[in-house]
Amino acid sequence: MEEKVGRPYALWWHGNRRGISLVKTAGVWARVEFPGILQLEAADAYYLGGHEYEVTDTEKAALIAEYPDFATYITTS
Repeated sequence: MEEKVGRPYALWWHGNRRGISLVKTAGVWARVEFPGILQLEAADAYYLGGHEYEVTDTEKAALIAEYPDFATYITTS
């Protein structure tokens, strides 16, 4: 995902890519920008932003249903 960072002047804004992690706790997926180790240890499953994972077709369908804007980033092998 990309967000704009910088000063509030037109020439200072630029795009900055940040990894958004997906963390599943108690059966509910959540978008987390900076997950902590305790949050990850308590999670049922997680996908850390900026990393590549192989997912099944079932996982892909569940993630896209929850986060349709991630559809272009989620692929199966």
